[in-house]
Amino acid sequence: MGTAGRADQEGQRQLERGAQLMIEAFCGLPGAGKTYLMTRLAVKKMKKGHRVYANFPLKGAIRYTQIEELFEIKRQPGEKRSPVILIDEAGLIAPAGAWKAIPFDVMAHWRQHRHAGVNIWYTAQDLRDVAVPLRRVTQFVNYVSKFGPIIKWRTINPTNKGKYGSGFTWFDKSVAEQYDSFAENVERQNYLKGV
Repeated sequence: MGTAGRADQEGQRQLERGAQLMIEAFCGLPGAGKTYLMTRLAVKKMKKGHRVYANFPLKGAIRYTQIEELFEIKRQPGEKRSPVILIDEAGLIAPAGAWKAIPFDVMAHWRQHRHAGVNIWYTAQDLRDVAVPLRRVTQFVNYVSKFGPIIKWRTINPTNKGKYGSGFTWFDKSVAEQYDSFAENVERQNYLKGV
């Protein structure tokens, strides 16, 4: 196995932190590959039997449009795999400038994701675009960038700035064909309609 293969495998192991229930962010500029990387990991989770919920068109995932639709999602007794909730463009779902409009139930859902047995992964162009109640419970941030066909990331803990590794992967067209990143996919949340 070449150096690139080893780096890709090690990076994947760092991103696939096992059975821990997390809230993770994938941040980067438009076109950097943040939705691609999140989708790549979600596709692997689906192949292992995880239920995946997404607010964008993703083959095999259960589609949702409003955050409130997710409140009842829980890991069921006897279920071996934790559900994964994907939020593309969290800065539009939970914008930093409108955090006061976000209902308590939505914030409680984020804070108590471990009690429900779910992982929450989201993308944002910049972590500061995301409302403080979600930022504060984000355990890891994956900063994503792209160089030609290579998608790179480095992972940090946003609270203590601890570095948790980095990695890269080659762009795989079969992963990109699983979702539509150009769809009008982020529906305005009901709680933001008056904002």
